[in-house]
Amino acid sequence: MRRKKRRRISLDRIDYESISRLLQAGFSLPETMRLLASSRNRNAFRIIEHRLQKGQRPEEFFVPFAPSRYRRFLKSFIRITSFRDSIALSVKLAAYRDDNRSIILKNMLYPGLLLAGTCAGVFLFSSVCLPSLRGIFSAYTDNTDSFRTVEVLTDCLLILTVLIAVTACASFVLLRNDERRIRLFLFLEKHLSGNLWTQSVSAEFIRYYLECIRTGLSTKETLAVIGGLPDRALIRYAAKQIDNALYSGTSFENAVDQPFMDSLLVRLFRIAVYTSESEEILESYLKISADRIAIRLKRLAGVMQAGAYILIGAILIIVYQVLLLPLSMLTQI
Repeated sequence: MRRKKRRRISLDRIDYESISRLLQAGFSLPETMRLLASSRNRNAFRIIEHRLQKGQRPEEFFVPFAPSRYRRFLKSFIRITSFRDSIALSVKLAAYRDDNRSIILKNMLYPGLLLAGTCAGVFLFSSVCLPSLRGIFSAYTDNTDSFRTVEVLTDCLLILTVLIAVTACASFVLLRNDERRIRLFLFLEKHLSGNLWTQSVSAEFIRYYLECIRTGLSTKETLAVIGGLPDRALIRYAAKQIDNALYSGTSFENAVDQPFMDSLLVRLFRIAVYTSESEEILESYLKISADRIAIRLKRLAGVMQAGAYILIGAILIIVYQVLLLPLSMLTQI
């Protein structure tokens, strides 16, 4: 008989974030669970309380109870820092990640859908509409030279559309592999220094670095935590490269001077190391970087929209040419 798979019992987002806030306020985990007890979290709290009564520490068993959006962050942090700080870090960094995604979606969703829809329209026009129009045109005349011009224009649009689709699919496949993603990132930074990707990675690295430092972690512990972050291959790579440079005896301000780091960040880091306001300086970088990234995203979205509008205009011109063909036939009679 096939065994029934046991369903995972986990906390929801509201309970998890409430636990984080109450722990930061000085409550213990048992006190927090008594305050937040409800029918929604009864089963999870009962299991957690049973584990605590058996003498287990939260660091040993709590990770599976975290919501999926926080679980991987918590797993990385809980190995090095305290349970309270681990939960707080996972909440802050997950929120930062979600904010970044929402900004990208806000700027890129409409242009991306517009371009994808236009490409699909070009393909459907070429594969469905154009053959039917050719059949109708051939029924009236054997001279298809005029229609051939329309077909050539359509084929050019179709080739362009296929190239866009193949490039998008190839990029998606390549970026799924961490090693290839890192190679592509380094290649683009080498030939397009200070590009949007570099600014985004640098800002994300500094956000993670700042949040870890604020919890009291040392630089070495912070780099170890960041170097184990899930689904963040480029951030892990940056942390490991800086850690290797420090291990070889390089000073911290020089260790940060990596070819994949934003040049503005490197200059500010060199200043921040020798001041008592290092956090404020790095926060100012994050604000500057956020403004620069937003401007570049808007420019990229504008380019994508322009490309979609050009394709739409080309289709309209082709359709106009097709509609004019019967008139040109009548003038030749």
